[in-house]
Amino acid sequence: MLADNRLPLMPTPPPEEFYPPAQYAGLWLWLFLGLVVLLLAGWFTYLWLTPRKAPEPEPEQPVEQPQQQLFVPTPTLRDAYIEVFNRIEQDAADGRLSTRQAHIELSRALRQFVSDASGIETPVLTLRQMEQHGLSPQLIKAMRGRLYPGAFAANPNLEVPGSAEVARRVVSTWN
Repeated sequence: MLADNRLPLMPTPPPEEFYPPAQYAGLWLWLFLGLVVLLLAGWFTYLWLTPRKAPEPEPEQPVEQPQQQLFVPTPTLRDAYIEVFNRIEQDAADGRLSTRQAHIELSRALRQFVSDASGIETPVLTLRQMEQHGLSPQLIKAMRGRLYPGAFAANPNLEVPGSAEVARRVVSTWN
């Protein structure tokens, strides 16, 4: 038995100086909720009543004019590429290149010549893009008529000497 007549495991009463937390009146909760509703209503009213600017249209991009050929290639440049075409033709005649491989090499060399002569990166352009750049119609005709069919046709039946001659003519007449 305990000396002060208290049962074991019973909580002891709080000391006399302990005060419970202050309780807020329900009015404060309603005032806070009313303020939140008022702010939300004001925000939505502001959004609804203020005029919105129409999105500005994207400025039109200037139409890129076809680049003109930057300079006339020197005879040395022409001669160097004509020599490349001769070498490709000889490699095809000696059997070191197939007809397809020879046409691919002729196309690659002709595109590189145009790139060197004009400054336009033709090795990475499609045929349509080369047309849009305003490159020589003779170049486009050579690529479409001789070099592409020789390189990409299922059974290329174009002779390499004829295609090499077309490439040499494009280089010789390039201005």
